[in-house]
Amino acid sequence: MHENSKTHLHNTMELALLGTVYIRTQLDSAYWRNIQQHNDTVTKNRYVLSKLKRIHKKCFNI
Repeated sequence: MHENSKTHLHNTMELALLGTVYIRTQLDSAYWRNIQQHNDTVTKNRYVLSKLKRIHKKCFNI
């Protein structure tokens, strides 16, 4: 029968998947984006802390 042919089954699967989003890919990219944002925040915080340490050292002659 036509409904059982390999081509029909393949096309049925393709139609079902049409427009679907690969969740794993999105989660992976979101995961790495969050890690990058965290690393950027840490870098900025380290910069601010180094400036505060320098000011503290000058003010208190430590």
